[in-house]
Amino acid sequence: PLLIIHSDRDPDVAPGMTYNLVDELERQHKAHEVMIYPGEGHGLADPAHQLDSYRRILSFLDRHLKP
Repeated sequence: PLLIIHSDRDPDVAPGMTYNLVDELERQHKAHEVMIYPGEGHGLADPAHQLDSYRRILSFLDRHLKP
């Protein structure tokens, strides 16, 4: 499984790259989760987005790494 966290205004990694990756993962029926934060650049500046991303990461790891 893959967790993808991105922002829609990233000047370093074009959001289109993430959209293409997600499209391909879906086409191949690969397990993934994606969250794209609006209004963020490269990295998350909004504390609410930071907290949400940390919670998503912990949840993802709990679901996929626990025996």
